[in-house]
Amino acid sequence: MPGAIYAQKNSVKKLIFASLLLWGVCAAATGMVSNIPMLMALRFVLGIVETAVMPSMLMYISRWFTCSEHLSANTFLILGNPVTVLWMSIVSGYLVRNFGWREMFVFEGVPALLWAVVWWFTVKDRPADAHWMSGKEKADFEAILISEQEHIAPVRDYKAAFRSSIVLKCCAIHALWSIGMYGFISSCGCRPF
Repeated sequence: MPGAIYAQKNSVKKLIFASLLLWGVCAAATGMVSNIPMLMALRFVLGIVETAVMPSMLMYISRWFTCSEHLSANTFLILGNPVTVLWMSIVSGYLVRNFGWREMFVFEGVPALLWAVVWWFTVKDRPADAHWMSGKEKADFEAILISEQEHIAPVRDYKAAFRSSIVLKCCAIHALWSIGMYGFISSCGCRPF
């Protein structure tokens, strides 16, 4: 929640940029660990970094896509995880076999650092910040987004949000999806093919 609050009040762009940097550093540093406490600390920090990304990206989508586009944008965002797990499992296996497990973590941490640079120079927090849109395009797009939000009652606080049946259903769906996906991945990793 602290990451989402920061992204809402300040900048999704800056939060994702910092997350990408920390993600890359933690992943690469995992290949250099020399003891269990160091590994636990790195993986804990990596988990904290990961928790800020999803709510921030959902917020980013809400700023750049109309309601009719949300479904497609969210689908691509959420499908990114299992699709990446599929192809990165192959890449990780190749790297471990040919270079070693430590090198795999270093190699896999570098793309996050490179993507952070691309993210910083290409992403804008809001359409109003986009230099490639004309003033009329920005105004028209903002008007569409505002008109779509007019009928949605603002949520006063987190207590009210967690009393919402929609929020509870979405939480249940996400939790069950995660359990199913990671359970499947874990069970597949235990059996030889």
